[in-house]
Amino acid sequence: MSKKVAIALAIFVIIVGGAFLATKTKSRISYQNEEIVATAQSEKLNKDSDGDGLKDWEEELWRTDPNKPDTNGDGINDFEEIRMGINPIGTSTTDMLSTTTLATKVNPSIESDLTDTDKFSRELFAKYVGEKQNGTYATTSNYTSFFLDYINNNEKGDVLIYQNSDFKMVAETKDSIRAYGNTLGQIVAQNAKKFPGNELTIFDDAVATNDSKKLDDLAGPINRYKGIRDDMLAMEVPEGVLPIHVKIANLFNIMITGIENMKLIISDPMKATAGMSLYPNASGYLVTAVTELHNYFIDKGIVFSKNESGYDFTR
Repeated sequence: MSKKVAIALAIFVIIVGGAFLATKTKSRISYQNEEIVATAQSEKLNKDSDGDGLKDWEEELWRTDPNKPDTNGDGINDFEEIRMGINPIGTSTTDMLSTTTLATKVNPSIESDLTDTDKFSRELFAKYVGEKQNGTYATTSNYTSFFLDYINNNEKGDVLIYQNSDFKMVAETKDSIRAYGNTLGQIVAQNAKKFPGNELTIFDDAVATNDSKKLDDLAGPINRYKGIRDDMLAMEVPEGVLPIHVKIANLFNIMITGIENMKLIISDPMKATAGMSLYPNASGYLVTAVTELHNYFIDKGIVFSKNESGYDFTR
């Protein structure tokens, strides 16, 4: 088992498998979530399938073949041709890059249905061409900053934030608190059983194999979290635990949006990256929120037995 898969499985156990006493590990888990997502993003951006010196996303800019180092077969690899100002998909080595070609590539209004990756590519191409015309070349760190600025300014997707009024609040009694814990424990267990699969394992495997069909399996985790969220909206919640309950439901909702964006990592990686940035912190905060829930039960003198569905909350 790979290190990344092992980490992903550990996170899955903590989130929906019952390891709710994770106070000492919540920072490490949050970091590992971010590490897995960041690693996948970095691999996607740095991938050079044909080893010609152009990253695969740069091949998209020039319309060259990411699997052929010399797309037009003229004896000069694509990277060297671009550096010399030769059209890498031209018919000969005298076919130089024209201003018309450059204008076409950087014009952001040519198509109305561009993906976020296409838009980013055009902006990056414009930056690249401008620097080349000025005789300057950006460093890797400058391009990284450009990438991060684009991600931070890009739309991450709308996330509905629930309020206290969206839930069914009831009076806080020993009986209602115990019923709440058992109901919530049952909700988590039932949805985990009904919709198996770990989002980070699925994502990691799809990126590693560049197989977009594997991303369809993210429907399992998405439906699991949706099921938990919807059931949390429908159940009765004692007044004292309502703030924690609302927080957990909202974190599941944010994670759902993040995972839905993971599905775009191959077809539209820029949009995926922007949306996925919601996921790591939300899953890390979820561990903290569940710890708060554990402390709530203990403070109220509620300890669940092994035969109760709420056992994992206080064990």
